[in-house]
Amino acid sequence: MSAPAVPSRPADQSTFEDALRAFRSGAADAETPPGREQVREGLGLSALDDVVAALNLGQAALQDVLGISVRTLQRRRKQGQDLTAVESDRLWRLLHIWQQSRRALASDDAVRIWLKTPHGLLGGETPLERLDTEPGLREVEDLLTTIDETGAA
Repeated sequence: MSAPAVPSRPADQSTFEDALRAFRSGAADAETPPGREQVREGLGLSALDDVVAALNLGQAALQDVLGISVRTLQRRRKQGQDLTAVESDRLWRLLHIWQQSRRALASDDAVRIWLKTPHGLLGGETPLERLDTEPGLREVEDLLTTIDETGAA
């Protein structure tokens, strides 16, 4: 069942919000939202809030992953602005890796810890720190594939 669309949002926003609800509720088979067009148009700050709450991210981690300061987010909230396409893409990366890591690891708590723990195969950086670039995303995906296939975390 789809959430009612908010008039000021593109129709596809409700699809993304449905996927976020599935993400927060722990549905393992939720598709990786959103699509290219939603990311290009910019995702809403409520989507960001849902992901931050689900992953238990602090302000510093959020700044690093999205490349946006807390002050800028505060200003955007006051002005009713969405994330930019670049920031939305980074949020998508985070959600994508969350979902992929949930398949590879035993529990959501294990995923939250794993995302914030430095790893030797990532040059001593955490998986979250690597999500700021496309090559970093690929490295984290490769590591998750290895974990999933071998059971080694």
